[in-house]
Amino acid sequence: MERYQLGRVYQTLRAAMAAGDLPRSAQSLGQALGLPLQPAEIASHLAQAQEHLRPQLTYRGWKPAELAMMTHGIKPLVKFEDIPLGQARQAIWPKGVQVRAGSAYRRDDLLLRSVPCHPDHPDALICLYASRDGSGDALRELERSRREDMLGAAKLLSIPSCCAEAFAATFAHARGDQDDLNDAAARRLLQSGRSGRGEVANALINPLSDRELLGFYPCKLDCPAALTRAQQVQQVLPAAQSDLHELALPVLFWRLPFFVILEPLTAARDLPPGRLTWQRWWVNAFADKTARRAQLLLAAQWAAWSSGANSVQVEANRLTFLADEVSVREVQCDPSFPPIPVYWKG
Repeated sequence: MERYQLGRVYQTLRAAMAAGDLPRSAQSLGQALGLPLQPAEIASHLAQAQEHLRPQLTYRGWKPAELAMMTHGIKPLVKFEDIPLGQARQAIWPKGVQVRAGSAYRRDDLLLRSVPCHPDHPDALICLYASRDGSGDALRELERSRREDMLGAAKLLSIPSCCAEAFAATFAHARGDQDDLNDAAARRLLQSGRSGRGEVANALINPLSDRELLGFYPCKLDCPAALTRAQQVQQVLPAAQSDLHELALPVLFWRLPFFVILEPLTAARDLPPGRLTWQRWWVNAFADKTARRAQLLLAAQWAAWSSGANSVQVEANRLTFLADEVSVREVQCDPSFPPIPVYWKG
C-alpha cells in the first residue's frame, strides 16, 4: 500500500461502513491490509466476532508508564499526548510538577481519530507538558517554532539518541502523513532484528499496548538503551508485573491499529520461524465506533479463516492455517505489505 493512497482508502472505507455497504467495506479494508477479505465470510461471522474484540492499544488517555516516569523522576519532562480535555481538567499532579497545556484540538489523521470539533467539548484532545525543571515551556516553544525538529524534541524528552534518530528518519520519510508515520514506525520496529523472522523479542519494549513501558518507539527490539529505560519504569510501576502478561502475548501485525493478539498454545522455542499458535485470540479494538466497526470486520474474517485451526504459518505471500500440522486453509497476502509475526518473552 503506497503512502499517498492510504488516506483515500480510509475515506472509502468510512463511507462504505456508514452506508452499510459490506462488500465495498471489505474491499477497502482488504486493500489497506493487503488481504483478500470475503464479504460473505465476514457477514456469517460478525456476531461471533464481537467476543473477539479486545482493547490493547487505544492511543487516547493517560499511559501508566508515562505517569510513573514523571512521578518518580525517571526523566524531567513528560509530554502527554491526545488526552481528552475532560480528563485533563480533572488531573491531580504531584507536588513540584509544572504543567503547561497546549490548545485543545481534534484529530482525524487516522481512521481511528475523529472527535468533536468544538474546542471546549470534553472529548476534544489536548497535549500536556509536565516537568520538574521548566523544560515543558522549552518543548512547547520548540514545537511551535521548529515543528519538525524531532531530534531537539527527543533530547528534551530524554529519548535515547539511537531511537530518536531512527524515528526522525521515519518522520522525514512520512512527510507529515500521520498514517504513514505511525505505520512505518511500528513496522520498522517489529521487523527489526531476529524478531522480524518470528523469533522472540523482549516484551518490555513492546509498543502495542497502552501499558507499554517507554513512551517512544525504540530503534530496534533489542535496543539496550530502550530496555534499560523500560526496566527502570517496571521497577516503579506497581502494575507492571501483572501487565507483563499482556505485553508478552504474541501478535500478528499489519498496520496500526489492525493486529491479532494470541494466547499461545506452544512456546516460541518449540515452533518453526513464522509459526503462531493459539488457544484464544482477539483483535485490537478502539472505543471509537467507526474504528471498532473496521476492526470487527477483521475479527470476523479471522474467525472464518481460523475456524478449526490452532496455528498459522506466516509467510510474506500467504497465511497457512493448520490443525495439528494439517493445512486447513491458505490465504494469499500482498507480498509488498507482508504481515509481521512477533513472539515476545516476559
